[in-house]
Amino acid sequence: MGNPYASSIDWDTFSDSTATAPIYGPGLSPIIALMNPTGQTSSGNYGYYAPGVGGTNNATNIIPSGVGFFVQATPGGTNTLTFTEAAKTNTQPAAISLFMAKKPPVGNTKQSIRLLMSADSVNTDETLINFSFNTKPQYDLKEDARYRNGTGKVSLASMSRDQVPLGINQMPWSKNRTIPLKVSATASGNYNLALKSIQGIPQLYTVALKDAYTRDSVDLRKAATYSFAIN
Repeated sequence: MGNPYASSIDWDTFSDSTATAPIYGPGLSPIIALMNPTGQTSSGNYGYYAPGVGGTNNATNIIPSGVGFFVQATPGGTNTLTFTEAAKTNTQPAAISLFMAKKPPVGNTKQSIRLLMSADSVNTDETLINFSFNTKPQYDLKEDARYRNGTGKVSLASMSRDQVPLGINQMPWSKNRTIPLKVSATASGNYNLALKSIQGIPQLYTVALKDAYTRDSVDLRKAATYSFAIN
């Protein structure tokens, strides 16, 4: 889809159930995906945004004028998308990034982990894992952002219980949970995997990164960056 107005629009006004909503999409997932253009951070990778949860790779609820984005339809659903003038907002993207807009709304404390894979300052990719009691560990297009392969040099996704790679992965909270990661790159070299942020998870819980190949394990609260090689 594309923003149909000569103005930014606010994706947080989307609804799949209220016909009078500024953006109405019966049968559609509320999660969108936007491509980061060449030359900016996360070049060639998609940014994902889920209302009320947040986004990755600079994607937010503000979609600038002229920007295209992906939505996902429900198989066999009504699958229409209607925009009205009420979707417009005077919020403008910040700096040179098309997707660097206002921060997501601040609500109740979320429990989330955001990981960043990088080859350098430009070639990066993020994955967001959000914990919520009302979500499912299996892939759900109304909750999760299915990972799309772009043209980026690095790729990072987390896996649902049914082995679907996700850019935003929402799952119920559990004291003991293993979340597989899908990590890849287009060339051999040295890479970093970093804990970019952690929110709402008590200090008494260890957040460990385990390297299945080297059998190495690190506590990300103590060493937030893990270096590894891809050959």
